[in-house]
Amino acid sequence: MPYWDVLDFEIEHSLTREPLRIDLVIIKKKKDVVINKNIAVIFRGHNIMEYKSPDDSLAVADFHKVMAYAHLYCTPPENGDIRDMTVSFVTSREPREVKAHLRDVYGYRLTEKAHGITLVEGDVLPMQIIERKKLSATDDLWLASLGGDLDLERTKAVLEEAGKIPRNAPIRAYLSILLKANEQKIGEVMKMSDITIFDEVCEAVPAWKEWKAKLQGEGATREKARGKAETARLMKADNEPVSKIIRYTGLTEEEIRAL
Repeated sequence: MPYWDVLDFEIEHSLTREPLRIDLVIIKKKKDVVINKNIAVIFRGHNIMEYKSPDDSLAVADFHKVMAYAHLYCTPPENGDIRDMTVSFVTSREPREVKAHLRDVYGYRLTEKAHGITLVEGDVLPMQIIERKKLSATDDLWLASLGGDLDLERTKAVLEEAGKIPRNAPIRAYLSILLKANEQKIGEVMKMSDITIFDEVCEAVPAWKEWKAKLQGEGATREKARGKAETARLMKADNEPVSKIIRYTGLTEEEIRAL
């Protein structure tokens, strides 16, 4: 056989170090049900969603990985037909490089169907790129809020909407991401509100009890400090010596003089 010197044959080639698992969200939709929601209009029977965290960006390599996963997913025929699938990419940053790659290399047609939602056409399965920050906070509250940039009003709105959902609804993973990305903001909301109003919504989230205990502990520490400061003020008003105030409150001389 000619060209032996320029050809290299591999019997096997490992693509991953560990058993391959699809680390994506798979959303299954009942057949013949049409969802009149801007981010789900393209949905078919099996829908793959790649979510990039607020600190991460969508890269060309991510596109190739997700498309490979899509084909691997439907390799067992029982998983479904490739023609019954869709792919959605959710990102917080505009993926200009990816969009250019899809146009220039694949020849796909990109159309902005709604604010923040770009439809990608030209493959056997529909695709869309969802830019989270461009979504409407009113129409797309859930997805638009899935980042680390929530304000007080939006945080309350999300938790109030979560409280309206049936207890068996699969929102545990969503709330886990939300709380992890907005730990400081959630803490501020809890300090300003009655913590118990969030318990029913977040009780299924593993980190919730830990965060609540931490914030309650911080609250108790602040209350104790305020009590010491008030005692020191009263003793100063009675012209008690600083040494006595230190002995009774445990405050330092600098802290007492600053009151």
